[in-house]
Amino acid sequence: MKPRRFKPIALFAAFLLIFSLMAGCGNSSGVSPSSGTGTASPSTSESTPTSTTDSGPVNLVVASWLGGKDTQAFNDVFAAYKSDHPNVTVTYQVYPYSGYTDKLTALQSGGQMPDIFLMDQPSGHNSYLYYAGVLQPLDDLIAAANYDTSTWLPGVKESNTVDGHIVAMPIHNQQLVTWYNHDLFAELGIPDLPNNPTWDQIFSTAAQISRIGKDSKGNDIEGMASQALGMLAYLESQGLQLVKSDGSPNFDDPNVISAMATYQQAMIAGGGAGKRIPSNPFASGRQGIVITYMGEVTDNNTPDANGNVASNFDNRVVNLPTNDSSQGNYVVYAPNNFGISTSCKNQSAAFDLLAYLTTDAAVSKLITGANLTPAVNVPSATAFFAPQTDKFPFDFYQITAATSSSAFFSAPDAAWWYSVNNALTADWIKFCTPKSTDYVTPQITAQQFSDELMQAYNDWKASQ
Repeated sequence: MKPRRFKPIALFAAFLLIFSLMAGCGNSSGVSPSSGTGTASPSTSESTPTSTTDSGPVNLVVASWLGGKDTQAFNDVFAAYKSDHPNVTVTYQVYPYSGYTDKLTALQSGGQMPDIFLMDQPSGHNSYLYYAGVLQPLDDLIAAANYDTSTWLPGVKESNTVDGHIVAMPIHNQQLVTWYNHDLFAELGIPDLPNNPTWDQIFSTAAQISRIGKDSKGNDIEGMASQALGMLAYLESQGLQLVKSDGSPNFDDPNVISAMATYQQAMIAGGGAGKRIPSNPFASGRQGIVITYMGEVTDNNTPDANGNVASNFDNRVVNLPTNDSSQGNYVVYAPNNFGISTSCKNQSAAFDLLAYLTTDAAVSKLITGANLTPAVNVPSATAFFAPQTDKFPFDFYQITAATSSSAFFSAPDAAWWYSVNNALTADWIKFCTPKSTDYVTPQITAQQFSDELMQAYNDWKASQ
């Protein structure tokens, strides 16, 4: 596999009009993000900037779900910040990802809300917390600090915007890509994937692996697995809108349901003949293709039942599939970002800390210490995104940036997305896994999946 760079394409220019200010991978204009939000109450208060150079003590609490070695990386960055701001003390608190937003809203209600908190845009954190009145708009703070958002990589500003307001600062720009197991491909006599594969190539290659069924040792092999965000990108690539003109979800559109069924069949037909592989198949070397995030494979060193880990195999990465490889590719971002609480007593100090996290000094530490993908144009990001060799290292994944691309996609930033995404996540495994009785029939059909998603929206709407 040769180093490659994403290209801007006209093919997806139309879908950029679907969303307004989609978080995560940026987009253009279109449906107002406030459309279809029912009676949700957004955060509308703007901050009153206060000096970050006051001699008095400033205590900031930062909440995140990134623990382990990431805790040390962040604490190292905060210590470096404190060396220039001795009156500022930063406390880093880690909460489990499960129930994370509920924990934040409970802390807000109890008057113990952290000043700064990490958010996951694909899961709907940005819009959920903004419309819950927890997330502070940053426009006035940006203006008061004369902060330059032009240093953010393409799509980042849009990814941090809800309802016309910048509501978060970038920290990690995770990107959806196509991983494949070169060792397994070589063993089966299957050609390597091209740098810009088409969806048809991915689907047919997965089916080919499925038909072979077993590797040379008699192990079941699996053709294709995917994150749910991959299916959403596929729907967009087919010209199917995820949001209706009235701001409600479009998952009940017959054409959307049909396309979801096509994607489902690709996962099931490419899912391994006769038997579904147990957890962590990439570690076992028996997973052919995975549509997932850049770090999902390289960061996954959890051993399987035989003690294998993903880094034992030559797993390679190419672009996300498109419909026409001659037109380049499109970019799907799944970012994490930091927001400031509406209850924060020193919002300008909090903003100053987040602005520091976008400097080269901080970015370089977070790259090496926490494997976070840069979201800003600084020297360490340039080095990170430089073209690499054929095989990507596993202790520090690197991939060519999409900085020249003008087409971005990510999950909707509508107020209802958090609820709908919870339903999507809950049913995703059933949607892409066949019944054990025949290993062909899906556990739930695309129509049933659609019904569940629309029911989640209706339940959300009724609660407003």
